[in-house]
Order: sequence, then structure tokens, then C-alpha cells
Amino acid sequence: MSDLKKLQELALKFRDDRDWKQFHNPKDLTIALVSEAVELMDEFKWMSEDEVKDHLRDNKQSVADEVSDVLYLLLAFAHDIDIDITKEFERKIAQNEKKYPIHKSKGSHTKYDKLAWSYLCTEQKRQNALGQDQHCQRSIRRKIKLLK
Repeated sequence: MSDLKKLQELALKFRDDRDWKQFHNPKDLTIALVSEAVELMDEFKWMSEDEVKDHLRDNKQSVADEVSDVLYLLLAFAHDIDIDITKEFERKIAQNEKKYPIHKSKGSHTKYDKLAWSYLCTEQKRQNALGQDQHCQRSIRRKIKLLK
């Protein structure tokens, strides 16, 4: 049995021992999940990078508690709607590997639907060493037409 499955069973036992299943429908679980994620976010709101480092050093247990609350609700939700988290996570990572190939996405925060344009433009700039966006965009448009 995987560690994730063990954690899911622990979460369900905790819930079932308290007879809380009656309150755990998909809508309410997702609302609770978002609420807990916001509590995690609040741990860092308005902090500079240095303040975040200090906060993590001084309040790591509080942050861990919020992460655990999010995980508890996610595990319960996935169980209740019959999602195999391990299987689906592996499937999603494989899908993302196709959407974000390393040679196009490494070091870039560009979303997948704009990644091809960004990559082509970067490659064109590299090849021409001109750095002129207009020239780059014209070249890319020509390449895209050829691909169609």
C-alpha cells in the first residue's frame, strides 16, 4: 500500500470516527479545501522574500498545519468522488510533460498555450541575434503558415 493510500485511510478514519461524512459532500469539501488553502496563503500575505524566510523559520509548524488541513480535505474529496490520486497525478504529469516540453519551457513561466510562440520567438532571436520583435513575429508567422 502506498504512503498516499495510508494517509487517505488515516484521514477517512479520523472523519468516520467523528461521524463527519454527513457534512462531506463534494461542494462543501471543495469550499473547505479552498478555505484551508486561503489560510495557507494568509501565512505569507504581504511578506517580502526575506520575511517569508523568517516566517518559515519561526512558524514552520503553523505552515505545516495548514498544508496538512489542505491534504486532509483533498484526500477525503478524492476518495468520495472515486479518484485514484496516484494514478491521476501520474496521468496529469505525463500530460503536462507534453504541454511543457523541457526544451521549450525550462526556465520559463509562460503558459502552455503561449509557449510555442514564446519559444519560436526566442529561437528566432537567438538565430538572428537581432532582438527585433517585429522581425521575429514576421518570421514566426511565416513558419506557422508553412506548418499548416
